[in-house]
Amino acid sequence: MAENAEGDLNSNLLHAPYRTGDPQLDTAIAQWLRWDKNPKTKEQIENLLRNGMNKELRDRLCCRMTFGTAGLRSAMGAGFCYINDLTVIQSTQGMYKYLERCFSDFKQRGFVVGYDTRGQVTSSCSSQRLAKLTAAVLLAKDVPVYLFSRYVPTPFVPYAVQELKAVAGVMITASHNRKEDNGYKVYWETGAQITSPHDKEILKCIEECVEPWNGSWNDNLVDTSPLKKDPLQDICKRYMEDLKKICFYRELNSKTTLKFVHTSFHGVGHDYVQLAFQVFGFKPPIPVPEQKDPDPDFSTVKCPNPEEGESVLELSLRLAERENARIVLATDPDADRLAVNVYMLATTVSSKILKAIALEEGFHFEETLPGFKWIGSRIKDLLENEYPKFCGTFAILHIRDVTTGYDSSQPNKKSVLPVSKNSQMITFTFQNGCVATLRTSGTEPKIKYYAEMCASPDQSDTALLEEELKKLIEALIENFLEPSKNGLIWRSV
Repeated sequence: MAENAEGDLNSNLLHAPYRTGDPQLDTAIAQWLRWDKNPKTKEQIENLLRNGMNKELRDRLCCRMTFGTAGLRSAMGAGFCYINDLTVIQSTQGMYKYLERCFSDFKQRGFVVGYDTRGQVTSSCSSQRLAKLTAAVLLAKDVPVYLFSRYVPTPFVPYAVQELKAVAGVMITASHNRKEDNGYKVYWETGAQITSPHDKEILKCIEECVEPWNGSWNDNLVDTSPLKKDPLQDICKRYMEDLKKICFYRELNSKTTLKFVHTSFHGVGHDYVQLAFQVFGFKPPIPVPEQKDPDPDFSTVKCPNPEEGESVLELSLRLAERENARIVLATDPDADRLAVNVYMLATTVSSKILKAIALEEGFHFEETLPGFKWIGSRIKDLLENEYPKFCGTFAILHIRDVTTGYDSSQPNKKSVLPVSKNSQMITFTFQNGCVATLRTSGTEPKIKYYAEMCASPDQSDTALLEEELKKLIEALIENFLEPSKNGLIWRSV
């Protein structure tokens, strides 16, 4: 009897009006406990309430996620500022409301939903479950949903949106973020990630309909609704057929003796990279066995980000050495790009292939670094003040600034790329053929730079071209980022 009485007291405590001294928090607690039907996340809030953890409750419940890089991204767990069943339902209800306003044919064209293999046991939260709830919200409103029956690489979602002529799509993924995170990436009918003003308008719609609708929790609709279709086989086939169209040297590829090692960092990339290599005529890449299969704990790496270089590539490099492979490919866990980073383990590895292509097309060198801790000042100066004409001794031919919508290469000086006032990204085209982009990371405290040199076919001195690119990158860093002055930390891949 004592146990039952104690249980009743706890139950009464959790269903009584809340008196934390903060009316906003009291309201948020009541809403969460009334709306959340996930036992584990509901229990997390109940435990905090029992233990009087008001500060943590306030942190979790009194703020909401905002759209970052084309969607929502946060840790998985209980609270309105986290990724969980309830916040994904709320976000999808807002999406429905906004898309219904934007597209009169929404219920004819439908919506695409994909997911990766992330998950968290403590909150009973997984990408697959969040994808099913996303689909359920829309199916309950009679919207056709193309829900992939299996985890897929991120590009499949925007590709499917375009191929199936859907109005939009969502990919449940956090790309290469830490294992605790998940996300809700939104793609418009064009296949492009959403930008302003869509992000702000969707947020407004979310805030207008935060209480779950009848049917929003009914994930059984995924199995019973005739409006749900599985596009997996069709989209995979179409994607690979289109990939084949950009393969110009299949015969050369089939004859190469090069060996490739590939790691998908416990993500979704293995099967799809194997298919892509087959399409291009290459022998299958050798997978890193410990990292080939999906694992939401990312158990062999501290951070599943290929941009971190050798610090996460130890197993790949060891395997490459054993197999005498000269190239290591590393993809994001969600295969955001099917070949994110390529690491050449010998400079002469494919010189014949490269020279054959370069003599026809021109040499092309590229360097991508996630460079620096973000302090915000330098790019801001570049964007707000007059655009520079030189970077050190290197003359600038054109500048494209997607933050303001300016592009000096266009007749009307307007960027053809979508304007994104919330992000900071600027691209410089130099007279020597180099193109360099500076941008801030949407998810990490970093400034990133991307630099590539596209030489004309008559320039065949590769050593000279590489040296030119190296000098320009040094000038870019010193003149535009000023690491010594701003206390920036350089991180090489």
